[in-house]
Amino acid sequence: MDQKQRWLPDLVLLEENNGDWECYIECIYQYFHRDFIESLPIYEQKRWPRAIIDAASTESVKLWKNKRRNEERIILALSDFSYIVVLADRGDYILLWTAYCVEHEHQRRKLEKEYCAYKKS
Repeated sequence: MDQKQRWLPDLVLLEENNGDWECYIECIYQYFHRDFIESLPIYEQKRWPRAIIDAASTESVKLWKNKRRNEERIILALSDFSYIVVLADRGDYILLWTAYCVEHEHQRRKLEKEYCAYKKS
């Protein structure tokens, strides 16, 4: 990970739960619940999607819109395009659609190309 991205929380790994899938899912759910269900204006621990959403207006995050099918999506990416958060604008609210690691370099280049095309338009 890029040194500039040290502001992100640590990954939550299956190994940290001794390979116990049920404990791992519970741990992930606890972070999700804290970050998205009980989110208070000020909170101490953040996981990546929430942290990236919070940093959307900074230089650490690339933001653009794209169209998938008939819906416009808001895309948030780390500056190296290694992690993506996708939001759906529903008018009255914005919905977290998905978030994921971009593991392959060709996918990162494709996202960067999409971002650059958006910025030029």
